[in-house]
Parts: sequence; structure tokens; C-alpha cells
Amino acid sequence: MPEVEKGGPRIPPYLRAWVQRQEDEIERQRQRCVALVAASMGYHYPNPERYDEYAAVCA
Repeated sequence: MPEVEKGGPRIPPYLRAWVQRQEDEIERQRQRCVALVAASMGYHYPNPERYDEYAAVCA
């Protein structure tokens, strides 16, 4: 029977990194969809990945 760590089953680092990249891509797609809906209603939705640049331009 395989050993189980305290926090649950052991996940290889490469798999954990792959899952994180997939989750990041899903979040980016969600942000783009929100921005698209906001733009269709006439609102500006700043890109959170470039928010510092946006805030600097608006200040």
C-alpha cells in the first residue's frame, strides 16, 4: 500500500505546475469574457495583468 502524506496524496511537481498553468489560462479566459461583456455594455474593464500601467496612465 503506498504511503500517504499528511496533506493527502503526493502530487508530482510537474503535474502541479501543469495544473496551475491550466487554471491560470482559464482565469485569463474568464477575465477576457468579463471585459468583452463590459465593453458591449459601454464600460471599460481594465486588464488586471496590466492594471499598474492602466492606473499610471489614468493618474
